[in-house]
Amino acid sequence: MWSCLVLFSIFLPYTTQGLESFDPWLSDNKICQPSMKTCSFVLHAASAMTMFYKELYRVVATDDGILQKYDEPDDKFEPEQIITADGYPKLVYVFNQSLPGPVLHVYQDQKISVRIFNDFSTESLSIHFHGIRQVGTPGSDGVGRVTQLSILPGSSFHHEFTAFDEGTFWYHSHVKSQTSMGLVGAFVVHPKTKPQQTYKEFTVVLQDWQHFYTGEQHQMLVQSGQFYPNDLESLISSGTIDYYQAVDNSRSAEALVTSILVNGRGQYVDSRNNENSTTSPLERLIVQESDSQYRIRLINGGSTFSLVFSIDEHQLQVIASDGIPFAQPVIADHLIIGLGERYDVLVNITEQSNQSAWWIRVKTMDKNNNRRWHARAILQVGNNPQTRPTTLARTCSPQKPCYTLNCPFTQYGSEPNTICLTMHNMTTDPAHVDQELIADSTKVTIKHLLSLTVVDSTEHESGYEAINYLNMAFPRSDQPLLNNPKLARGTRIWL
Repeated sequence: MWSCLVLFSIFLPYTTQGLESFDPWLSDNKICQPSMKTCSFVLHAASAMTMFYKELYRVVATDDGILQKYDEPDDKFEPEQIITADGYPKLVYVFNQSLPGPVLHVYQDQKISVRIFNDFSTESLSIHFHGIRQVGTPGSDGVGRVTQLSILPGSSFHHEFTAFDEGTFWYHSHVKSQTSMGLVGAFVVHPKTKPQQTYKEFTVVLQDWQHFYTGEQHQMLVQSGQFYPNDLESLISSGTIDYYQAVDNSRSAEALVTSILVNGRGQYVDSRNNENSTTSPLERLIVQESDSQYRIRLINGGSTFSLVFSIDEHQLQVIASDGIPFAQPVIADHLIIGLGERYDVLVNITEQSNQSAWWIRVKTMDKNNNRRWHARAILQVGNNPQTRPTTLARTCSPQKPCYTLNCPFTQYGSEPNTICLTMHNMTTDPAHVDQELIADSTKVTIKHLLSLTVVDSTEHESGYEAINYLNMAFPRSDQPLLNNPKLARGTRIWL
């Protein structure tokens, strides 16, 4: 049996993916086709600067979102040439000079080869493929010092595994807070044979974003307790620190979250001046008049917030969650996506009131409706970069209430005239239900009790999140714990 091997190395200057729809069944898709036995990819993890051109000079955005060289207005750039994030210049960590990283499209039961290069000068690295079952290949799970030794600067690691399950997945760094700095990307497994019903599709990665720290600094702040200011008054009185308040009035400090990104693009609102906001270009999903229905694969690749997704004048037909298809689509106006969660939705493109563009809206569940934590993108017919929607968010009324899917509780949410749909409203496709597991009558004996808690700070030690009152600390070793689990004994690590 022969094997077709394609080496896939995307290394384009400052590229953002996802503007045009993707068709997994086009015959000219040479990156990874269903007939290939093995598909290979190369990812380079490195640092970059937002709002810079090839790290040579600063780029600014005009009031209408046009990118240009800071001192030469006639020297303009396409959005795909610049990593913009929310328009605020800062250091970011990226795969293949792209925020988020390139979407890796593969097909069920293919052998997957991914070579990860660590191009950082000082930080180690490991990459986890989130949601992928590593059957027989635990060493490719990508957890540094647990399933592999972390990748040192200038080194690489070769992941090899089989894509057993179709669905929407993602990959991200598993070292400290590098994910919050941008090291995320989508990993999509398509069915191995073409289904009767196919759709052109978009992959959309949502992220909460911050301006201040590198991944190493961020982790040190969390461990030292400085990430969470303890005085409520200091949070409210400061013009640069925001705090999140849930509907039950519980609160937590989220000083590092300054904006929300959609496929690596967004705009920053300065809370000290409500008139002041960046004007960086937003993500645009381009649809064609000839295609009436599209699939959108949604991923929350953030590090702090659950996010609420909606499209003006369009209902969402939610068809899958975390790679598992539903028995029947669930119709919703808003969809809550928790950290690391993935949802697949179908959207019927409508042209109501002569509209050819609609706002895509993303927000948090913050009770105080913080303006910083709102993001927008554009769904539009045709590729006119000047198109700007005039649509309004739907008004929920007693006569026409809004339906929100994936609510934590049936009455969760401060929005009036909203009906919450929970996990109990989602039914798994029978073909994906493990009937043997359901029928298993084996008596389970609980041998260990795991207590999830937060240990209070003392005079000599800051507080920390813990399991059984043990903090997370890796042992020093020249081999991963996967090879020798006894290395974890006597250390402050939980397994």
